[in-house]
Amino acid sequence: MYRSLLFAVCLSSAAMPVWAMTDVQALETQLIEEGESPSVLLKLARGYADLEDGEPAQLYLEYLRNTFPDFAAASKAELATLEARIESLLNPDWSDSLVGLYQLTAGVDTNASQGTSLSQLDLQLANGEKLVLAVNADSRATGSAYLGGKMMTAWSVGEGLTMRGSLEHLQYTDRDVASMTLGSLELASEQHSVAVYGFERFGTRVGLAYRGSQDSVFWGAQIDDEENKLSGGIRGVWDLPAGAPVRWSSQVFHSASDGLGGASNARVGLQMGASWELDQLGVQYSVEYARDQSVYDPIFFPGVRDRYVWQRMSLALPLVGSIDQRVDLIVAYNNKEHDVSINSWQGIDFRVVLSAPLQ
Repeated sequence: MYRSLLFAVCLSSAAMPVWAMTDVQALETQLIEEGESPSVLLKLARGYADLEDGEPAQLYLEYLRNTFPDFAAASKAELATLEARIESLLNPDWSDSLVGLYQLTAGVDTNASQGTSLSQLDLQLANGEKLVLAVNADSRATGSAYLGGKMMTAWSVGEGLTMRGSLEHLQYTDRDVASMTLGSLELASEQHSVAVYGFERFGTRVGLAYRGSQDSVFWGAQIDDEENKLSGGIRGVWDLPAGAPVRWSSQVFHSASDGLGGASNARVGLQMGASWELDQLGVQYSVEYARDQSVYDPIFFPGVRDRYVWQRMSLALPLVGSIDQRVDLIVAYNNKEHDVSINSWQGIDFRVVLSAPLQ
């Protein structure tokens, strides 16, 4: 299949200067010698877009989406940006139009509140007396079914600049579990992006996020009325000899938020993650470790600086797939273990997601 695609690309680009074709020709040689991989197809689509040749870029992008749908779903924001560049090359008057997709979700979460399994705490005071505290209803483990919707759009606003917007809402059937709404608007170039966002659950958070990257290195910052965060790390791809490539990343972060009683609480941590495909099964795993730099609660937890290990894993299995839409079954598991046990929680989320492009 890729040989016929390569032939069509070569025909469309035969008139291009030889010096400008060096990088993409090397990638096409790699495609022939090593076989198809989503990372090489993505690089080829980008390479032709950089050469301002929209037709072969579009061919490679469409072939990537049809041949590796799980990779395309996992990289939908990145591909939407690339698609905007290609559309602007093919249709110079397109820049004011939108491209995007929507998702409809139905699922069941065994711990939708992300709360502790404890219902009360037996704490001993410094004088030896015991104090029994009831855990707040919002902090207890509560399972619930839910329905959700999400819409993402992207459009070109100038040379090398793309605007992206998203809006997502989850509504739970259990009245004890608060619904969630997240909206964002992002301006992105090839190496930098700045986004404003709003999040609603148990109150409203409005903030600003920045992300930068250069080759395999990335960095970022986030600020809102509840937390400030700085992060930096590296990422890459492991091209396994017998299987799909593994995309990995590792980063360190420093955050500061309001702790108990309004006191400032600083935290440092490390996060590592990877994603890969086994046949059509998409797998994502990440582990995060962090430790508070101040005492959690000097009265009930004297001298204790809370720390946690947070493991997250998700499996995505396509149920229905076509050019116009796809349906995935996604199972996600979270296990967050804190030294201060009232902050620990775990849960399993089962959901079915319908994804389709905006018409």
